[in-house]
Amino acid sequence: MQPCGVRENIAFGFSPLMASSALIRVLQRNLKQALRQRQVAQADDLLQQLKQEDPLSAATRGLEIELLIAAERWQDAARLAEQMRRLFPSSPRIEYLTGRILYRQKQYARALAHFTEAERLHPHWTVRRWIGNTHTQRGEYDAAEAALVGLTAAHPEVRRDLAWLYERRGDLEHARRELDAYLGMRPDDRAAQRQRLRLRARAAPPEALVEEVAALEALGEEIAPEMLPAYVQRLLESGRGAEARRYVEARAPGWTPELAGRVAWVCHRLQAYDLALRLFLDGLPVYHDDFKYCSALEAAAVRCGRPGDVAKAYRARAAAHPHLHGRLKALLRRIK
Repeated sequence: MQPCGVRENIAFGFSPLMASSALIRVLQRNLKQALRQRQVAQADDLLQQLKQEDPLSAATRGLEIELLIAAERWQDAARLAEQMRRLFPSSPRIEYLTGRILYRQKQYARALAHFTEAERLHPHWTVRRWIGNTHTQRGEYDAAEAALVGLTAAHPEVRRDLAWLYERRGDLEHARRELDAYLGMRPDDRAAQRQRLRLRARAAPPEALVEEVAALEALGEEIAPEMLPAYVQRLLESGRGAEARRYVEARAPGWTPELAGRVAWVCHRLQAYDLALRLFLDGLPVYHDDFKYCSALEAAAVRCGRPGDVAKAYRARAAAHPHLHGRLKALLRRIK
């Protein structure tokens, strides 16, 4: 089935070559729209049509990488991006997408190199935004700020990135101001609302946060996940470790793996290794490819005398995630 308008153009005297070019443009436009709207199945159908009309171009293969990224098929995306970089060494789009994949893999130094090359080949604000966020991930906060600040006037969504940068730098008040400014223009952004709630929880005095959570629970209200890492942190910092353990034991079974992982880092930093181990294991299904996460998990297990628990968890997931075989072998050597 050809998109509307192409058959009519052929009937009114346009050449097949012109019609094919028009079809390719329509397919590209519709595919990009489907990707923006996260309609992965529709995007895949459009990609198959586009590959029949224009199978070898950098534009088609770049859209294929974007689809793989949207579908979170990261290994397939990485393989295709490497092939495309050899075929199209001067494509800013391929460089940018390669940077996206490496960023997801937490290879921030390599990601930054590809983003920088994409910006050199074809300057674009989206690439500069990713450059800024990569600097933030590397702890290079001045460089991140320099890359992001100039983008906010034309692209207010970048204020969320700046808020994250300031939060990482420990400047919670500045982070809150950026979020307030952003939410003044985009008040329905749920992610930004959650980010502001997390900031409020982090900035609250210990007793105030503990009392607020207790009051909400007494009323039967659900505690926002963004408040929980700070709440557990306040309990541990104020010497209420037993209360923190009771709370985690009672509530953690209902937490998502992402939330369990965030609270695990709090417990690990405050040397509550038994809690950290339990929560790191809960979060392993989504953080299994995070090198630092797995290293912290193993360290907590060794401190608790329970490395066998981690070996069992790795063994259970190694078939689906082959990279865990290497970690399992290294851990077993440590146990012996």
